[in-house]
Amino acid sequence: MPSQEAVCIAEEKKVSTFTWTKQATKLFLQAYFEKKEQFRDPKIRKKSLWTEICNIMSEQGYNVNEDAVDRKMRNMKKSYRTIKDNNKKSSTGRGRVHWEYFDIFEDIFRNDATINHGPTLSSMINSIPSTSTNENSMPSTSTDENSMPSTSTDENSMPSTSTDEQIKPSETNDKSMSPMQNQMVSTALSTSESQSPLCSNKENKRSRMKMLSSLRKKQLDIESGRIQEIKKLQDTIMHSNTLQEENNNILKERNALLKDILLEMRHTK
Repeated sequence: MPSQEAVCIAEEKKVSTFTWTKQATKLFLQAYFEKKEQFRDPKIRKKSLWTEICNIMSEQGYNVNEDAVDRKMRNMKKSYRTIKDNNKKSSTGRGRVHWEYFDIFEDIFRNDATINHGPTLSSMINSIPSTSTNENSMPSTSTDENSMPSTSTDENSMPSTSTDEQIKPSETNDKSMSPMQNQMVSTALSTSESQSPLCSNKENKRSRMKMLSSLRKKQLDIESGRIQEIKKLQDTIMHSNTLQEENNNILKERNALLKDILLEMRHTK
């Protein structure tokens, strides 16, 4: 019978390899929708509600822990707020972002005052695409923060848009914002854009160096093998030359002996 420690390790392994598929996400949102009123009740501990949701998902074969579902919801709420703020400003339809879970979140948070309020500076800064993988990054460019970071990725990240549909600073800056707030948003955008090529260049350089190192190692191995073969060939040639020299000496001795015999035969006659 497996020990308690082995069972714990097995459970951790199941959680660490969990991936948020569309089916898992829809089941999670359905369970959350059924408990949305309880989540708004300050007297009820959120931890216990997350545990109940985990149990529901476990019954359907999805082994995930409370921290993962908590992070999943916070991450998706950020995406929902960002898209909602952006779509309010895109009255003509240009630049609007479509997300398959948007209608579900509308049903869940329709009467939630913490979600349905005007756009803020923080929500606009969060709407700027980021290449980081921290918990505040949008799912469109980051590894899923809601499953274990070692192995799982989120298939339900906010879909990226075309160039015309991307959330641009001119479209996200509210007319009522102060010049200082506009400068903060512009600074955040320029910082994000400047960091992205640097990271990409470093990764490309690191990849090239690794490839060159691998090629050099292979060339050295091949060259070393060639040197060994050449040495073996030289040894074989030297041995063959030695044998040939010995044969030549034997032939010389035989010829000399035959010559002496012929001379003796002539003298005898």
